[in-house]
Amino acid sequence: MSKIAIATGINSFDEELQKKIENSDVVYYREFLLKEQYDTAIISELLPGAVQFEELTFKLRENGTRLVFIIPDIEDNPSFVKYLLLLGVYDILTGSVTPDDVINILNNPRTFKDVSRLLLKVSGAEDIKPVIKEEQPQKEQKVEQGQTTEQQAQADETVQVVEKVVEVPVEKVVEKVVEKEKVIQIEKPVIVRSHIIGVWSVNSGYPTPEIAVEIARALKQYSKTPNVALLDFEEITPRICDILKTRETHIEYLIRLINLGELTRKKLDELLSDIDEIKVFGGITIRNSLKVTDKHLIVLLNILKESTQFVVIHGGSGVTTTGPAVTITKSDKLLVPVKPNRTEVVRTLELINFTASAWGVDKSKVYVYLIEDGWTTELDAATVRELCELNGVNFAGAGGKKYMKTINKLINELVIKGCDA
Repeated sequence: MSKIAIATGINSFDEELQKKIENSDVVYYREFLLKEQYDTAIISELLPGAVQFEELTFKLRENGTRLVFIIPDIEDNPSFVKYLLLLGVYDILTGSVTPDDVINILNNPRTFKDVSRLLLKVSGAEDIKPVIKEEQPQKEQKVEQGQTTEQQAQADETVQVVEKVVEVPVEKVVEKVVEKEKVIQIEKPVIVRSHIIGVWSVNSGYPTPEIAVEIARALKQYSKTPNVALLDFEEITPRICDILKTRETHIEYLIRLINLGELTRKKLDELLSDIDEIKVFGGITIRNSLKVTDKHLIVLLNILKESTQFVVIHGGSGVTTTGPAVTITKSDKLLVPVKPNRTEVVRTLELINFTASAWGVDKSKVYVYLIEDGWTTELDAATVRELCELNGVNFAGAGGKKYMKTINKLINELVIKGCDA
């Protein structure tokens, strides 16, 4: 029986595949594929590792390993798709791939005939157009020349038909459109104004992703549908998907849809994970962070705002990358956890003041939340409150050592009441 490696880099997807494929192993790093001998490897570019994918695929094919490759969109990297085809890798899946799609291609390997058009597309189909034109029968050209008079007559007739259509009274058309719009408005769910709640910290030593997850869960009880989205804008080392044990978003495909102006709410829902009725976005890693701009994240936010009551953003830390900057500037409420250390509190307030002066951030929307405070800590809640007030920033309270258990109370007193949801 052939030995199969499942190595897409999407843990939940790999685990589901392993249940359906006998004699299979889940592989978590690219390098491991070169240490063990597999007959078949199911892989994608999301698989982490230091070795380049071109080198990895060449060595695997050199060892006689059959490859099933998952690519969100071939237009993101057509040169690599061409490289795969030249290596004889024909089992290529694109778009939104399901485990059943993988099983089907395992049982029915593709041939060159199946991928010939794909090869022309990534190689440049313009090269063969002259050949196609020469092979067209001359008889067809003569027939086309002889049809000029007949086509002109049809065109005249078409113009007359168009003129008749225009003669329909405008008032009646308007009435029908208004009636249709009224019906659509009645069928839409009633959504209170969308609220964006960001979680951000001065540096990476804070449990901001865990706090963001708990806030999203807490907000479900206040949502009318429930209607909550959780976005991980932390770059390089996103953590939300790992905490929730869900797949990362296909960032490259999402970026392409945005660049083409083709991203809709329906397509976005297909890309996002759905965990406990919460839409989850995450996966801005070192492999794709340079491709993500503030434009992409803002478009994502705007689409969600149109039909989502609560959007929770985990903004990571600092102010030097795109994710934190968008979180700070676009959130309606910004929760900033801080530890009872003088240096941490001062640095946090300094950065908040910087965003206010440089980016025009309204400090009244910022809430500093003291965590891990106690009798022996350097600063107490009263001192932190005073420092916040002196800097024009809200003090959200102190959570102590068990701050995660006070999230519901925090949401109820600060976010829900403040937003009038």
